[in-house]
Amino acid sequence: MSGMEVAMAMAVGGSALSARGSIMQGREASMAAQFEQQQLQTQARMLRTAADQSEARRREETTSAIETIAALRAGRGVGASSPTATAIYDKVIEDSQRDIATERANYMTKADLSSRAALMAERKARYSLLAGNLQAGATLLGTGARLGTTLAGFARPTAPSVGNGIWAGL
Repeated sequence: MSGMEVAMAMAVGGSALSARGSIMQGREASMAAQFEQQQLQTQARMLRTAADQSEARRREETTSAIETIAALRAGRGVGASSPTATAIYDKVIEDSQRDIATERANYMTKADLSSRAALMAERKARYSLLAGNLQAGATLLGTGARLGTTLAGFARPTAPSVGNGIWAGL
């Protein structure tokens, strides 16, 4: 085996290893992004559940507050249909509904952000695979081009004995 052949074999082998490394790097990056996506999806589900639980807890607190107010008023002999009682009930319910809506919106905004981040992680997973494969292809094509250029400089075709055809004039 000549020195040129050894150099070519080493160039091809090195390129193959580099291409394999690019593919493996793309796969690993893709797997990491898929794991991130799963975590973000889980976080979004947990936040939506927390929103539901928070709302249920707030509604129970509101019901308890209204029952306490009704018991106090009844203990003092004040009717539940008096204008003051109605105003107090309305105010408690209004404040509670506003608090519930605000807290729910906060949880749902965080859940939405987690869902969007999960979508981005999914895209990152796909494009990591693609990038690794494209990098591997570029490495192999680049090596092929360099070898082709090198070989073209060393081996020039010789003209056949007949002076016509594509080799004529060389």
